[in-house]
Amino acid sequence: MTLLQHTGPTIGDNIVNDDNSVTTDGVANPSAVVTTSDGLIRVDCNGNGIIDANPVPALGSIRVTREPGWQGNLGYRVVLEDWDEGATPNAIALAIYTNPDGQNYSYTTGAMLWDGTEWYATCPPGFEPGQNDIHMGFLYGALRISAFTMFADWDEQVFFGGGDWA
Repeated sequence: MTLLQHTGPTIGDNIVNDDNSVTTDGVANPSAVVTTSDGLIRVDCNGNGIIDANPVPALGSIRVTREPGWQGNLGYRVVLEDWDEGATPNAIALAIYTNPDGQNYSYTTGAMLWDGTEWYATCPPGFEPGQNDIHMGFLYGALRISAFTMFADWDEQVFFGGGDWA
């Protein structure tokens, strides 16, 4: 029985079975480390101490929109959607990476800000990527709980902001 499946471009297709064995792209992966806490499964696919699949917390979703930034350069704005009104996202941030798996950290947008109607963050001045792919990770504190890519030809996209689970 498959308990969890996590797929990424650089870590492959990883499946956790009910005996905590892991296969990567259909081959047994003895390096993977599976931990369970409070019934939730976390997977370190490479055995390097980095959690690659973490099912919690489920944080809602985020909308990423390209918009002019510092000195007119094309940046982006990130908005928390489905967020409980009155609940301050103290530990929520968005990290930017150089690859699509949420590895090779570059910078974070910083804390979410309140504009009177929604929680948001914008691309920091001087970091505007232009019309390029942007590899992002939704953070809870320092823990990356999801990774996604805003592709160069997208002007707006909504991404799920929770953990990874099948």
